[in-house]
Amino acid sequence: MPRCPIADVETYKTPEFDDERGCFQSILADRIHSDIPDVTHWREVNLSRTKKGVLRGLHMQSPHTQAKLLTVLEGSIWDVIVDLREESSTYGFWCYYMLSADGPRNQIFIPSGCAHGFCTPDTSATVMYLTDQPWAPDSEMTLSWNDPEMGIPWPIDSPILSAKDTEGISLEELKAKLLEK
Repeated sequence: MPRCPIADVETYKTPEFDDERGCFQSILADRIHSDIPDVTHWREVNLSRTKKGVLRGLHMQSPHTQAKLLTVLEGSIWDVIVDLREESSTYGFWCYYMLSADGPRNQIFIPSGCAHGFCTPDTSATVMYLTDQPWAPDSEMTLSWNDPEMGIPWPIDSPILSAKDTEGISLEELKAKLLEK
């Protein structure tokens, strides 16, 4: 599957103001994020510190789906989104973005109903993300990061994975589970 944009995914470069004291960065502001659809408020703020060589994901929740606003604060990540919204014109497609604290894009909005994951091929990274729904462990689902049907070309050969991420299911299995819910 070729790299493609997914409906409602947006990337941003958050404004940063530097001076002799340090810097100030605006993470969430109506003037920047006015195009984020249907999020009335954010329910959780989470922080991930990830070592070089790690792959996290691909994660989602159902039925308690989450929209996320993810910001790379330090380092860089290779970020992947899989659209699992059945009504979406890009259902089943995936896309990736290189996000870097110092690069042209350091923030991404991930719509509710999409699976998400990232890896740190070059550096460790600190990532903050806001979610519009709380974490619901009973709703967690993990899509296999190396499902041959998707053929995602992760830029890391032998990633460090959690036990949960080694047990991810195929795209077809996940689609079937979503239809059951």
